[in-house]
Amino acid sequence: MKPVLLTAALLALILPSAASAQSTKQEDGLSRVGDAYVARLTGTYELWENIGDDGKMCELQLTDTRTIGGYQVKADPTCLKEINATGLFAWFLAPQDGHVVMIDATRKPLMRLRPSDNPRYFDNQDFYLTRAP
Repeated sequence: MKPVLLTAALLALILPSAASAQSTKQEDGLSRVGDAYVARLTGTYELWENIGDDGKMCELQLTDTRTIGGYQVKADPTCLKEINATGLFAWFLAPQDGHVVMIDATRKPLMRLRPSDNPRYFDNQDFYLTRAP
């Protein structure tokens, strides 16, 4: 009788953890967004300050290399500091609205870039992102 109770107690501890891990996996969007969309968005982009003609630009790479919370972003940290966009670590495509979400290493969203009428361009109030020529 005791082994049965021990097994039941262990299952009660393990099963909620597994469910929690599954829900965490889905929260980052990776499990619900097809790789075809990610592949279509990977490449070299220009991240511009959205302040008119005086805005500065940093080149960055949206990769399809998986990392914690999304896909790896590659950019020059010095340049990102100049435009007040430090900490960009990863990106993912939000499945509910198609926004490109840029996050830091703690998975905190730094910017949500929404699709605009121009298919090569995402924007929010402070920055816009366009595919490099």
